[in-house]
Amino acid sequence: MIQILFFAIIPMAMAGYEPVYGPVPYAAPTYAAPAKAYAPEPYYPPEPYSFGYDINDGYGGALNQQETGDAHGNKKGSYGYKDAYGIYRQVDYVADDYGFRATIKTNEPGTANQDPASVQLQSSAPPVQYAPAPYKAPSYSAPTYVEPVYSAPRAVYSAPAPVYKAPVYAAPVVKAPLYRASYNPVAAAYSIPSISYAKGY
Repeated sequence: MIQILFFAIIPMAMAGYEPVYGPVPYAAPTYAAPAKAYAPEPYYPPEPYSFGYDINDGYGGALNQQETGDAHGNKKGSYGYKDAYGIYRQVDYVADDYGFRATIKTNEPGTANQDPASVQLQSSAPPVQYAPAPYKAPSYSAPTYVEPVYSAPRAVYSAPAPVYKAPVYAAPVVKAPLYRASYNPVAAAYSIPSISYAKGY
């Protein structure tokens, strides 16, 4: 009776430990605004400036540049060079709210007056005259045919060099004669028995 009661109590005690299955509650992610790690760049208004240089190398070459800027960011200047042969280029430019505009003065060979984009090119170089090369008709010469020369192949026979081998002689084998003892029969000695006859027989 006690055993039956014990086994009846065990299922009742384990009933409180059964796992409970159910959906995991959803937690919405939270986003925080990133902290500002930098301060905005302070605004510095343009300041007027002016600079320039003029260099002569002592061999006829020169470099120069001049530029000025105002408090509104507008720039105006020029730069150029000249080599020992008198070839030069001078660029005058303006940079403002309307963009960059330049005027180029040069005598470089191969240049001509033109206005590409926002650039005015003023060239003092003489125009280049291109004379076409005189036409020369090609000349053709008939090919020269050379009769092939055939020579019959010559058989070259070289007789093999004789190979002489000296004969090999073997020394004769001399066998010693075999000697046998001569037959010398010994004469048998016979004795004739003597017969005596008695008289009167």
